[in-house]
Amino acid sequence: MTVWEYEVHVVGDLSDEALDRLRSEFERVDAVPEPASTRITGTVPDQASLVGMLHQLHALGLEVCELRQLPQLSDHPIAED
Repeated sequence: MTVWEYEVHVVGDLSDEALDRLRSEFERVDAVPEPASTRITGTVPDQASLVGMLHQLHALGLEVCELRQLPQLSDHPIAED
């Protein structure tokens, strides 16, 4: 299975609660605070999951200021429900 890794920058700080919510819905999510923004990285199996992640960020009241796809990961194990 091919999965994609994305990097999303949001304005301001990401609370621990918001990060926990993202981690409960998406695999391999991490956040690094930067000056005036937070860099979030995560893997998604398809475009629908990426859109879901963006909707979740919006629901958390976060403003996305940058989104970029990182190099492709092949045969990366994703837990199946």
